[in-house]
Order: sequence, then C-alpha cells, then structure tokens
Amino acid sequence: MRTKITSVLIIVMVFAFTGKSYAQQNLPFPKAKTASKAGVTLAESEHHWRQEPNRLPKDAPNIIIILTDDTGFGNPSTFGGPVNTPTLSKLADEGIKYNSFHTTAQCSATRASILTGRNHHHVGFGQISEFATDWDGYSGAIPKETATLPQVLGSYGYTSAAFGKWHNTPTTDITLSGPFDKWPTGLGFDYFYGFMAGEASQFEPMLYENTVPIDYPHKEGYHLTEDLAEHAINFMRQQKMTNPDKPFFVYFAPGAVHGPLQVAKEWADKYEGRFDEGWEALRIETYKRQKKMGIIPENAKLTDIDPTMTKWKDIPKTQREFQTRLMEVFAGFLEHTDTQYGKIIDELDNLGVKENTLVIYINGDNGSSAEGLEGTISEVLAQNGMPSTTEQQIDVLNKDYGGLDALGGPMLECLYHSGWGWAGSTPFKSTKLVAAHFGGTRNPMVISWPAKIKHDDKVRPQFTHVNDIAATIYDILDITPPEFYNGVPQDDLDGHSFANSFNNVDAKSLTTTQYFELMGSRGIFKEGWFAGTFGPRVPWSAKASRLKGWDPNKDIWELYNINEDYSQSNDLAKKHPEKLKEMQDAFSVEAAKNKVYPIGGSLYIIVYNPDQMKASANTEWDMYEGMTRIVESQAPKFMSGFSTHSTIDAEIKENESGVLYAVGGISAGFTVYMDKGELFAEYNAMTLDRYKVNSGGKIATGKVKIEVIVKATAKKPMAPSEITLLVNGKEVGKGTAEKTVPAIFTGSETFDVGMDYGSGVAIEYSKRLPFKFTGKINKINIKYID
Repeated sequence: MRTKITSVLIIVMVFAFTGKSYAQQNLPFPKAKTASKAGVTLAESEHHWRQEPNRLPKDAPNIIIILTDDTGFGNPSTFGGPVNTPTLSKLADEGIKYNSFHTTAQCSATRASILTGRNHHHVGFGQISEFATDWDGYSGAIPKETATLPQVLGSYGYTSAAFGKWHNTPTTDITLSGPFDKWPTGLGFDYFYGFMAGEASQFEPMLYENTVPIDYPHKEGYHLTEDLAEHAINFMRQQKMTNPDKPFFVYFAPGAVHGPLQVAKEWADKYEGRFDEGWEALRIETYKRQKKMGIIPENAKLTDIDPTMTKWKDIPKTQREFQTRLMEVFAGFLEHTDTQYGKIIDELDNLGVKENTLVIYINGDNGSSAEGLEGTISEVLAQNGMPSTTEQQIDVLNKDYGGLDALGGPMLECLYHSGWGWAGSTPFKSTKLVAAHFGGTRNPMVISWPAKIKHDDKVRPQFTHVNDIAATIYDILDITPPEFYNGVPQDDLDGHSFANSFNNVDAKSLTTTQYFELMGSRGIFKEGWFAGTFGPRVPWSAKASRLKGWDPNKDIWELYNINEDYSQSNDLAKKHPEKLKEMQDAFSVEAAKNKVYPIGGSLYIIVYNPDQMKASANTEWDMYEGMTRIVESQAPKFMSGFSTHSTIDAEIKENESGVLYAVGGISAGFTVYMDKGELFAEYNAMTLDRYKVNSGGKIATGKVKIEVIVKATAKKPMAPSEITLLVNGKEVGKGTAEKTVPAIFTGSETFDVGMDYGSGVAIEYSKRLPFKFTGKINKINIKYID
C-alpha cells in the first residue's frame, strides 16, 4: 500500500512541475517519445532527454527591480538631494534618468501595480491589507484575473526571487497553514526571503523563507538590508551555477527606508550637523542643485510650504537637536541602503552578466513620509491616532533610553518630523499619502542595460507610471500578456511600454491618461494637464484633518498645465473652469473603470470603523507551548475596548523565568512573563507609557493555574484597562493601563507562546531574547469576556 501512495504522489509532483511552464500559459507540452516500432527491445531503443523549447529572445536579459521604501524625489544626491546615493549615481552614469516617473502615494499600492502592470484599485490595493474592505478596489488581495510579472516571466523560462518587504498578502492568510496562493511563491516567485508586513525592525526582523517563518541571525552587527543583499547575491550565484542558460528576475524591495529608522550609529554620524538650518533651508539648497544638475526644467518653481505645516523657526531651540538627529539617522539609513544595492550590482560584474542585465532602480514607492508628524520615537503612534507631545517624547528618550544616541538603534522605532518629509519631496507640494500632488507620487527612476541602452546625460521627461514597468518588460521580451492564466481569463494591462525612450529622449509617451487616488486624495493626468483635489486627510497634521463630515462632492479641485508647470505651482482652476470640468469627468470615467468607487473607500476601516478591521473571528483560543509567529490579526486582541481572560496551566519550579505569552514588540504590546519566580504583566502603550503589574514576590510552584484578566473600562479608543493577576485563584497583583492602543501594536511583530520572538515587549528582558520560559506550559486559554 505504501508503494502505491508514493507512486501517486510522484505523478502529481511531476505534473505540477512541468505544468507551470506549459499549462499555465496554455502552451503545448513537449511531445512525448515512444519506441519507433513495436517489438523493439530496450537495448535497441534510442534515448535522449526531450528539451524544453526556448520561448525567449536569444539575448533575453536578466532583470533586477530595486525599489526603496518611503523616500521622495528630493532626497538622493543623484537627483540633487542631500543624501549620498553612490549606487544610484553609478547606474545613472551608465544608463538613463527619468524625472516624471510616478508611484501611487502608498507602498502596497505601488508594489501591487509594479507586480501586475495594472492600476492599484484594479488589483484590490486601494488600501493596505490591514485596512482592507470587501469592496473590490480595496480587498487587499491580488485577483487571479491579473497574473503577476513573475508568473508570466516564469512561464517563459525565467527564474525569479523576491527579497525584502512583502505587503501584498491578506493579513488573514499569513498563517502557518496558509492559504499560500497570495504569498510571493504563490504569485509566481520561485524563492522569497524577507518579511510579510508593512515594516520591520532592521535589527530584529520577523523573517520568512518562502512560506516558513524563521528567526533572524543573532550575530553582532546584524542589519536586515545587509542580510537581504547577501541572500540576493547567493540566489544569483546559485541560479547561474545550476541554470547558466536561464535568465533571472530579482525583485529587491527592502523595508528601508520606511520607519522605523534604524541603522548603525556611524552611518548617521556621517551627516552630523548637515541639517541644522532646518527643512525650508534644505528645500532651497536641494532645489538649486536640481536646477544646476538639469534634473528639473529651468522654468520649474519651488512650491511654498503648506499653511498647515510647521516652520523650522517655530521649533523650540530645546527640541532642534532631537529633530536634526532624526534626519541624520534617516540620511544615514538611506545611504546605507543604497550601498547594499551596490553589492548586488557589483556581483553582476563578478558573475560576468552585467552587460546584459536590465536594472530598474526606483528610489521610492511613494513620496517621503510625513507620518512621523512632529518627530517621534514610536512611529505607529500616528497610525493609532494617539496624541503626544515632543516634550513627552524627549523626556522618555532621555529617561528610559539614554538620550539621542539611542535614536536609530534597536530599542526605538523612530521616524523624523514631517517637515523633513516635505523637504525630501522637493520641489513639489505635499508628501506620501497625497495623490493630488507630485510630492506624494513623483519619484526618481534610473535604468541601466549596457547591452541595449546607450548612456546619455539627458533626463527623460516622459510621463511614466509604476503600472508601465510590466508592460515595458513584456515589450522588450516580445511577450504578449496572456489571455488566460491557470485557466482564468486575464484582464488587460493598464500600463504602457516606455521602451521607446531608452535611446530616444524625445520619444512620445504612450501614457496619455492616468488617474491617482488614495484615501480620498485624488487626481488625473490627461494629455499634459493635471487636475486633483487634496482630500480630507492631512498626513502631517492630525489637527488639520477634514475627515469629520467630509463630503467628496464638495472637495475643491486644482488644475495645472504640467507641460508648462513641472511642480504644480500655478493653480489654473479658476482661470479654466471648462478644462477643469473636462478633467473631473475624465477622472470619473477612470475611477469607474478601475473600481475606485466609493471615493474614500480606503478610509472606511482606518478612520470610521476600526472595529471592523479584518481579523480572526475567534472569541476563544486554546494555545500550547511552541505556538509562535501568530500575526496580530489572528491573535487575541488586547487593544482598546477588548476584555480578555487568560488561563495558563503551567508546571513551575522555583526561580522560573521567561515569557508565558507576548504580543507586539519593543514599541508596543502586552506581555506576561516570569523572572526569578516572580510573575509580571506589562502593557506597553506605544513606548511612551508602560504599565506594569507584578505579584510582589515569588509565586507558588508545582502545577499552577495563572489567570490574567484585562478588563476594558469602556469601548472607546485609548480607554483604560484594569489588569488583574491571579495564581491558583488568589489575586496576587492588580493595576491599570491608563492608556491603551486603539488599532495595532506594531506592523510586523507577532503573538508567541513560551517566548517573545523579534523585539521584546518589555525592556527588562530585551537583552535576553527570545527569553524562553524555563518551566512547562501545558495549555493557555484566552477568551473575550464582557
């Protein structure tokens, strides 16, 4: 019986392997061979292995897409910015630059568009998956009707790998049991190494290899971006050793330089004193360099500061050292990231394949971020809508973490002041999350392909978009996008090839119309004009928000002639009302076609209905020792308004130590642990407030029942929760978390039983991670209570 089962499995595996290359594209299988005539013996039969036909051009290039996270047009030195980017400059010196390339104003949306060649709402990413809804344009899941770039390239013979940040899988799918069809390897990549979230600690990341959660290397000086580069290099070496005739596709998209801003101190120190004059001064000097270098047109104007933004002169002198150090950390982080890219590019020379490798380097998946608001040591505060003051942050920094030197290190998840984000988007208005202004959507792009692209110093001005990347790659490979993939009819691409501009700076752009929308901020480009409206949300100021009572039909629109006004400095809406109406009508057409409606659908969860955030439907969990890496959405909630009763059946000896269970990380979370026989619970409310309860001494030993009751005092954001500890039915500790977290503790940390993976929720055991429990946990039951 065992033999028969094994045989069936082998047949299925062989079919799955060969089917990827042929059946998915409806391509013919290689013809099977049989003996030439009946009666021929095995000894007389000819045999040779059938060959898979080559479906690619003879000179098909290797392809590398490099995508930096959360950095704007005005940051890299290659485009006139203050941050040294030697790899971007090296590639520009060998290839070509684009100054009118556009993203979607948000990371997940941009990545979904690059990977599919379609607009972000078209593929369900009008919002990040954490805040997805059931509207098609906001589902947070790439549909089967939009085959991805690696799926199509794989069908034609490419080997592919993704490294870094993957933020395009539904949160409810990120479990040890899948489903895995929306993971990187389910969407076409042969190999994945990185993290499955919007952000990660650079020092203590929650990593996955393919679909398997793994621990990060615990070694001196570890940094995630360096680790990712090493894995990408190893992949290219392995691929060229095992399949030297097959081209590879590498998608290298690290979490850098998204918050938390984390890099070794020596990188930040390179920029010490560089930003002491503030963000307005930085914009002016960047703008002048951009003009001098020919990055922007001669008639481009530097746009003014928004009235709702903070001016540098209004920053108290006692806070300026804090604010400039945050920018120094960011700058060091960006240079460090670009340097890691350089290792990958250098490896192309080492492998002898650089000449025929197409490198597309996109410096930013949106404009620079303003989500740090007034500068912060805990960057998820903004996503949770939790107010704080700069004085409070500096006080905690000095008291608990040792001062400015801790910024950029593993103990804090910091992000710079929104003013630096605005400076990083020079010369444009606005920042990340604003789709109506180029400060949110226009990013530098450099392309190098020595075998086919002749270098020149002329900046390409063609209006291009992330959805054009796939179309351009298919064009140079003479691939017609499939009508069917895995038996599913395919939607048309939304993007257009810009390969005609590779060796012709004056080539006509094939993109004549392109809409933009994110959280109600929206706009449309059409034949040299741009119309847009800012929307209700102000990324850099919670106080300036217009969300309450917002009616998108009453939004005020702006109008720009982009052919004459590169930076959107001259609003022509009142001068040309007929043109504005034409552009608004065009937006309505594109919005309907791309599943954008309802306008502001991406705000439904994050602003108006956070209680409907997609999460586990469970109200009770039975957990056992060794259950780890459970994502927040699938774990019990200890957020504002949730009450829980945890029962821990354990066997305890004297002086036991270690985590019983924990959710979250160093920036925020809830943990229950023992230390030298004493029981502790800590509610870490976004670093600024830590509420601790303990048993006041060693607890009983032997078979012990520990109960932890977290009782919300009200069902509203930040409402207090009472925490009670019981051992064998007797109360041993009680306290109150005066402020609780409304939505999420972290972007990537998890729920763990018997240890605390990643960064530690409590400072007290952060140097002893994962602080595995030394006793025995038989079972943990956690349930919601009234």
